[in-house]
Amino acid sequence: MVGGGSLWTFDYRGTNDLSRPKLNARMNESRAVRVTLHGLMLRFSVVVILWEMLVLRDAEANDAARIAKIHRLARSESMTWLPVLHSPEEDLEFFLEKVLPNEIVLVVEAECEIAGFIAFRDDWLNHLYIHPCFWSKGFGSLLLGEAKRTSPRLQLWTFQRNKTARAFYNYHKFVEVELTDGARNEERTPDVRMVWDATSI
Repeated sequence: MVGGGSLWTFDYRGTNDLSRPKLNARMNESRAVRVTLHGLMLRFSVVVILWEMLVLRDAEANDAARIAKIHRLARSESMTWLPVLHSPEEDLEFFLEKVLPNEIVLVVEAECEIAGFIAFRDDWLNHLYIHPCFWSKGFGSLLLGEAKRTSPRLQLWTFQRNKTARAFYNYHKFVEVELTDGARNEERTPDVRMVWDATSI
């Protein structure tokens, strides 16, 4: 998927459902939305409160700076207790040289800028971060849903103190299967491994 140049767009209804983005209203109209995803045609009959078209696409190398910025800002605002071990320059190098070439990375765009991203490889979900300006709008659920459509099983590590992340993944049917003291992670902070398996739902 990475580098394949695929691009697809979504219109969603503003709602309190965490699985959908909530968009401010500019116009009201009833329409059927067709989404083409690698040849698969999905049809949604929705009432669209349309503010702006969302774009979900493969990340490109020139997205690295924005991705690294979102990663750093989301972590610093949601996990103030987490030690900061790397500089912004090191973050950029990591995403440009390690993540983008080796993982499936998707970004969601809103208001003509990248609002969040997800990165996964095989069954490991390694990164899912949303810019704080776009929190609680359903973008994380949108990105996670695409990862689930790619793999029948996903697992991840998050920090035990990150109650928001744990609640989010629990809502999306991930199960906590392992707790550690953090000795094996870079931050040396207690973490939890969570697993989602489509066959067990």
